[in-house]
Formats: sequence, C-alpha cells, structure tokens
Amino acid sequence: MPDFEVYLQFDSFEQHALMAMRGADLRDIRRRALERLNRLVAQSSVPNPEGLRHIDSLVLVPRADLSAIAARHARQMPRTVRALLRIIGAADSDGSELLSYLLFESGYTRELIALGYEDTMARRDDVVALLEPGMRTAAGGRRPTRGRCGITSA
Repeated sequence: MPDFEVYLQFDSFEQHALMAMRGADLRDIRRRALERLNRLVAQSSVPNPEGLRHIDSLVLVPRADLSAIAARHARQMPRTVRALLRIIGAADSDGSELLSYLLFESGYTRELIALGYEDTMARRDDVVALLEPGMRTAAGGRRPTRGRCGITSA
C-alpha cells in the first residue's frame, strides 16, 4: 500500500464560476489555509500535534478555456437540453460556462481527458516530485512521518 494519500479537488476549474456561485474564489482561501496549517505544524514542538501533519500540494490549472471547448461540443447535447438552454438564455457564448458543467457527451469528455493528460504531462516533474516519497520533505527539512499530498485542479 502506498505511503501517501491523494486528495483530488475538482469543484471548479475557473475563478469566475466560483465568484458567480459562491461569491468568493475558494481556491485562494484553501491555499492560504493549507499554508497556515503547514506553518503551525512546522512551528509545533510536538510531532504531529493532534494528528496534524504537513501537507504538500500541487495546483494544476487547465491551459485551455473549458467553456470554449464546451461551446464546440454543444451540438452533441440532446435537442431538449439545447432547447432548455435557449429558453433560459444560456445558448449563446455566455451560456458556455453553464454548458461546461452540464455537458457529459463523449466527444467533450474525451477532449477534457486528453487536455488533462497533456496538462499533467507538461507538469510531470512537479507531479513526480509530489508523489515520490524520497523527493518530498516536510517544512524545515524533516521528512514527514507518512507521505501526504494534495492535488487540486483550480
């Protein structure tokens, strides 16, 4: 069994979606909270205080606009869904953000998978450094008692 945990966070790919739905860009809030937790753990004189531990993280952001990709695949949506999008005023380019959350047609998902693979391979060294226990050390140069990591798609 691997000596690390991987947490994948895919709740939003784009900042404007978070701002529209939640009123805040939670990606930055989460990053700052994780940095603060890591500082507190590093400053503690007790190893793993209350089960807390240093968490390494990596943010991978798609290099392409997912709304634009969704707009290219909009015709694959069932006719009734396209009609509903027109009725609510989301059938134009402004609606492609909503479409990117609703579209699960095979052509669109294949393109997203290919994009994710290419983006990850472009950051391969960063991903390997995060996942390879021998390459990671906790704050202060100490090795974590168990490897940890978080991978977030922002």
